[in-house]
Amino acid sequence: MMMFKSTKVNAVFFLGMLLLFLASCDDKTERTYELLPPNAEGEVDVTSLGKLSVNIENGSGVTGGEGSPKVVDGAADTKFLTNPFVDTMWIELNLLASQRVDAYTLTAANDAPTRDPRDWALKGSKDRVNWVTLDARTGEVFAARFQKNRYEFANEEKYKYYRLYITKHGGDQRFQLAEWRIISMPQQ
Repeated sequence: MMMFKSTKVNAVFFLGMLLLFLASCDDKTERTYELLPPNAEGEVDVTSLGKLSVNIENGSGVTGGEGSPKVVDGAADTKFLTNPFVDTMWIELNLLASQRVDAYTLTAANDAPTRDPRDWALKGSKDRVNWVTLDARTGEVFAARFQKNRYEFANEEKYKYYRLYITKHGGDQRFQLAEWRIISMPQQ
């Protein structure tokens, strides 16, 4: 009997302590916790959140030394090269989830400026069928090898697909680009 009484006393004691604790918790302050620290610059490079595809691949294939993955590998000393250049080529990022993008960078590769893109359009799509032009450039020039040019534009929409259509380059038979990055800037 003593064991039963002891267990009963312990249970009553525990229950009493729990009720006392709950009664003392009257703080109605809402707490929020940030799961990720804020980006120091206030903008986020979302390139790595996407899967790359192209309509024209390097002659050595996707795994070649100058295959398409090099254009989003984060290294300016690698490049994506095609031979020959075709004025209907595009480079696309299929993001894991829709993101608002309002800036991008292009980085010139190591070789001849005549291989650099000159005219292009950046387009966004929610369904990969209907495309909206977000930014278009003509006559762009990279002043030096490995130069990174940044382009900003107004955009309030989130798209799952971003596609860079390259319609003209410097005139060489080949096309090259070291890096393409897409960026989401803080909304004002």
